[in-house]
Amino acid sequence: MIEDNQVTDISVANSGSLDSYLTINVQTDITSGQLVSILTTESLSELRIDYVDQFENPYQMVETYSESIVGSEGASFRGDGISVSSSGELFVSSGAQDGGRVVNVSTSRTVSDFATNLNSANGSDFDSNGNLFVASYQSDAVFKFTPDGTRTTFASNLNGPAGLWVDNNDNVYVGLFGRNFSGDAATVLRFTPDGVQSVYATGQGLNDVIGVVGDDNGEIYAGNFNSAELYRITNGNVALYSNLKDTLSNARINMIDYADGFIYVPVFSGRILRVDDSNSETSIFAGSADESTTNGPINEATFSSPAAIDFSSDNQEMFVIDSDTGNVRRVYIGD
Repeated sequence: MIEDNQVTDISVANSGSLDSYLTINVQTDITSGQLVSILTTESLSELRIDYVDQFENPYQMVETYSESIVGSEGASFRGDGISVSSSGELFVSSGAQDGGRVVNVSTSRTVSDFATNLNSANGSDFDSNGNLFVASYQSDAVFKFTPDGTRTTFASNLNGPAGLWVDNNDNVYVGLFGRNFSGDAATVLRFTPDGVQSVYATGQGLNDVIGVVGDDNGEIYAGNFNSAELYRITNGNVALYSNLKDTLSNARINMIDYADGFIYVPVFSGRILRVDDSNSETSIFAGSADESTTNGPINEATFSSPAAIDFSSDNQEMFVIDSDTGNVRRVYIGD
């Protein structure tokens, strides 16, 4: 029985020359338990199948994981944040179009409301206890949700909070864009687990900050939305790390994430960029100028205004919210 999203490895030998093998690797798109047929133009007397094996998917592939999330009353759902729980469930947040909502996409891909009426729901992340923190730009607040959905206000009277990241010690970092779409907050805030607020970094090139994330070395990264400048922050000292417009002229930095030595940046123009945290080298990881929804190998797949990403616990899968379509896409990263 072939499992989901596996690759079939077929070894074939000509019966007249048993020491000569042809190995065929076939990428399958099947459901667990499905019967797989092997077809050949050769007659069975001329062909011998030695074995059929399966192994973990080594290819970087893109699929549509959940299609066209719809707002609570049929309104359009423009996803602006996404977080993956430790159990693999997705929590996708929307902007102000339908009053600010967080939906849950279960591991069986069932979609249901998790939270509503947040004014807007933007960047989000989980702490080690399974609490979900959601930045609400329109409310100037950060909300905290316990695993059972109980909501409290974690922080208030903020200057347009947009992006959010929680470190391994459950400290919460919030990127401030600036309320009323001013784009001038220029600040990353830091909150201890019990909510004590401090300014982690401000100014020094920071401006309309949205995305914020940390790497494995204790460095914090924050991005200016319009200029697409990515800054590295070390103990409050800010330094320009990469200008993404040098790689993609129309890039803007929304939500960002980190995995295995790279900062990943979804940009609305249909691409996902990544920046090496060891040398700042920036490249296009996936997507193209064709803003559409095409699944397949990562060098062929397309995205429609990707706004935010998050990774599975093993960093082997990236989940992307396409804000224009409400589609959640899954990218198999591989090693």
